[in-house]
Amino acid sequence: MFCLLCLTGLLGACAGQPRVDAYLVDLTPAESTALEQRLKVKIRLQNAGERAVQAKGLDVRLDVNGQRFATGVSSSAFTVLPLEETTTEVTLSISIVSMIRQVLNLAQTQTVRYTLRGTVHGEGIRNYRFRKDGQFSPQSMDTIRQLAPG
Repeated sequence: MFCLLCLTGLLGACAGQPRVDAYLVDLTPAESTALEQRLKVKIRLQNAGERAVQAKGLDVRLDVNGQRFATGVSSSAFTVLPLEETTTEVTLSISIVSMIRQVLNLAQTQTVRYTLRGTVHGEGIRNYRFRKDGQFSPQSMDTIRQLAPG
């Protein structure tokens, strides 16, 4: 009976815990060198929980077509209120070898699959992991660029 009460208490405590979802919003080139490419990535973070997420930073990994593409960290603090969202930016680094491999692979595919994963580093010991899978076709990106206002 005691175990049942403990389990009920734990489930009740977890019910209001934040759940962080992440969405890739934008990629823009950043300062790069001959051996390393850099991208500024804008990420939308949504808090589907009933408690605010106080973050002191995040780490991010971007995989493209099943292979590690870029990684980065940010120490910028932010807050995501309950049932709200915010955007944050992080600079990702890509080795020139990874960049060349991906460019060669893109020439042979109609669809680009990506996985955005990482951790929002909360205050104290609270961390929130996220993972978002998506895909797009390079042709659709060209169409979007043509339709976008100058």
